[in-house]
Amino acid sequence: YPLQPELVVVQLPLTEIRRISGVDFTLEQSAAMLMRGGFTGQSHADSLSVGVPDTRMDIGTGIVGQAELIEEICRIYG
Repeated sequence: YPLQPELVVVQLPLTEIRRISGVDFTLEQSAAMLMRGGFTGQSHADSLSVGVPDTRMDIGTGIVGQAELIEEICRIYG
């Protein structure tokens, strides 16, 4: 490809991680699981800013991206 893909950053609130997964994850646990999956992240007071690797073009933005990242957390958690 002649152009680098745009960096996708998804804001992921802890409340959404807990609501959708049904598990009482902490921000640190969620970030650690996403990092094992090749994502980058930065913790804020009650959310994560997650950088999506350019090899993961299946991860979208907005609410769809949030759901896909939570799915990744649950998949890695087992």
